[in-house]
Amino acid sequence: MTFLNALLLGGTAAGVIPLAIHLLHRKKRNTVQWGAMQFLLSRTAAQSSRIKLENWLLLLLRISIPVLLALCMARPVIESLHSSENNTPESVILLVDNSASMSPSSAGKSPFLGVKQAGEFFLAHLPRGSEVTILPLSNPDLPLVEFSVDTHGASQFLKKLSAQPTPAQIAEGLESSASLFSKAHHARRRIIILTDFQKNNWSEERLSSCKQPLARLRAQKPSPALTFYDAGTTNLENIAVESIDFSNLPVGPGQTIRFTATLRNHGKVTASEKTLRWKFDGEPASTKQFSLRPDESTQISIERSFSKPGVHTVEASTEGDDYPFDDSYIACVEVYPPINVLLVNGHPSPHSMEGETDFLELALQPKVKSPVQTVGGILRTSLIETSGINAKTLAKYSAALLADTRNLTKQQVQDIESFVREGGGLLFFPGIQTDVDWSNKTLHAGGRGLLPARIDSLQNTFARRTQKPIGISKTFSSHPIAQFFTRDAGVFDDVAIDNWYSLKLPEARDFPETKPPATVILSLENGEPLFLERTFGRGIVIQGAIPCGTSWNNLPTRPAYVPLMQRLTLHACMSAQSALNITAGEPILAFFGSHLSNQPVLLTSPDGKTTQCLPIKDGDNALIEFFGTHRSGIYTLSAPNGETRQFAVNGSREESNPAKLDPTEIQSIAREIRAGIAYTREELLTVVHEESGGKEIWRPMLWLVLALLIGEIFFLQRFADTEETGP
Repeated sequence: MTFLNALLLGGTAAGVIPLAIHLLHRKKRNTVQWGAMQFLLSRTAAQSSRIKLENWLLLLLRISIPVLLALCMARPVIESLHSSENNTPESVILLVDNSASMSPSSAGKSPFLGVKQAGEFFLAHLPRGSEVTILPLSNPDLPLVEFSVDTHGASQFLKKLSAQPTPAQIAEGLESSASLFSKAHHARRRIIILTDFQKNNWSEERLSSCKQPLARLRAQKPSPALTFYDAGTTNLENIAVESIDFSNLPVGPGQTIRFTATLRNHGKVTASEKTLRWKFDGEPASTKQFSLRPDESTQISIERSFSKPGVHTVEASTEGDDYPFDDSYIACVEVYPPINVLLVNGHPSPHSMEGETDFLELALQPKVKSPVQTVGGILRTSLIETSGINAKTLAKYSAALLADTRNLTKQQVQDIESFVREGGGLLFFPGIQTDVDWSNKTLHAGGRGLLPARIDSLQNTFARRTQKPIGISKTFSSHPIAQFFTRDAGVFDDVAIDNWYSLKLPEARDFPETKPPATVILSLENGEPLFLERTFGRGIVIQGAIPCGTSWNNLPTRPAYVPLMQRLTLHACMSAQSALNITAGEPILAFFGSHLSNQPVLLTSPDGKTTQCLPIKDGDNALIEFFGTHRSGIYTLSAPNGETRQFAVNGSREESNPAKLDPTEIQSIAREIRAGIAYTREELLTVVHEESGGKEIWRPMLWLVLALLIGEIFFLQRFADTEETGP
């Protein structure tokens, strides 16, 4: 036996009250000796025994009444008893799979429509007084309706529910259910999962994540019953546009961008003579014919340039099929005006190409075409010496490059930290003037400062007793800058480095929890970092182990130098930019100037609806956060000053594969998590009725309390009459 309101069991202590009253009000009798007493002794003894018995019986009745009433209020449940189908109220949670895989239709009927009809049918046949809540598995943290006895209203909410381009979050749904049952009022509890059993959503990995919430549910007293409703296992045909890929580095007006669309055939039939259509800024551009065998993918590319700065849209789409949510893919690409970069030359020279930043300045604004693909033409450099660093100067630039600078003043360090924290990029190149102790103490500061790594010591090939310079490792990291050079594995073959600084990352135990770890971009042949990066606030810091000039190495004279420096600089510049392409369900994050901190910004969703978003202060900026991205398409933010931002939202392609679990696999899952299965609306009611959810016994206990109250009155009256008619 369990109790729904166990705290009220403390009310059983009220049974002590009648006992205390009885003990405190016992009559004290005085013995009086008189002559005729001997003739009454036998009769008095018999009557005294009867009165004691009657008093004890009355006391027992009076103690039982508050005890049973407290037990009744605690709502005892006997789990071994089966409830009646028609008259026992229930607490029910409907977990409705409204993921993208539920939307396809076959013969004019979609699995999602069948799920909603089954849910409405079940709600209509719930016992009177039952309560229900509905959790959409696309976002189970936000119930459609909290526990309510208005089953008709819940049915109306279910009818209006729509499928979303996101995967089903089954584990999260079970976790939310475990929390919601703490608010339930009935002993008979159940969870009904209405789903199509798509393989992706019910993979072993997803099932493994369900173990913990299932354990929480089974530990509850009373524990809820679990029932599946299978919405169908039909395998449909589907051609999906999985992605549009393009360079993540910024481009300027007139620069060519290569867009590549990836398509996959998830069906079992060869797709012949299909058409891919390209649109740019909503205008048709070109078409391309393709064919795909089952489970085959292909890529189709197109090149495009844009004449004006700003955000532009590109869309790739195919003919409609059974799965409409992935027939098109849309992306946003931003074309930038010139990006200003500040070069701080710590070691100038009157001679051509001997200054520390001479090669760097030429690489960022090349006057001749490099044999390796570059992204020049968008960067605009300005050159100053160390003394010119201040907050006002830094505010004009997107990134700053420190080249062999001497010690900076405390104010300059603070200005640079503020610049990076608010979204600026910083590149640090050491040199012969580098003060290692000062840099480690002030700029690295045990991992809390700007530099991600501690400068350990100066290394050179002569100290290692070899005349051979060290090179750059041919094993590239997964960093996007390094991945660009995998197209030409020998691009760094002729690079020779004679001297470099050994960079040491903090040990994990010494690393500040508030700071993200550093990422290695390129390494030397001995495995030591050559370039590494770490975010600092909203900005990014890239730290090098060698100068950007030719004093210690020949990299500036090699073809790889120009694209490498351009990509390092552009990567640092773009760290604070908002992500323009996100997956449905992820938040939109956009930074505006501080002048918009208290002014609402309008967000227009793909269906034309507008929402007011109030910015929150984030440092010197205003941050917009919007979490309602459950519809694919273009979202537009419009600020009061006329500034607009566009974001492309696409549904998760995890739902594109229409493969379903077969009946044997479904049965296996049901056995594993101890759930019933129904395939029709009528079977759903039958399975639910056959499952035991326990039975509350407070009603018969309440009748027993009423009977005891009547009995107490009856016995009290009878005992009083007996005493009056006694001898």
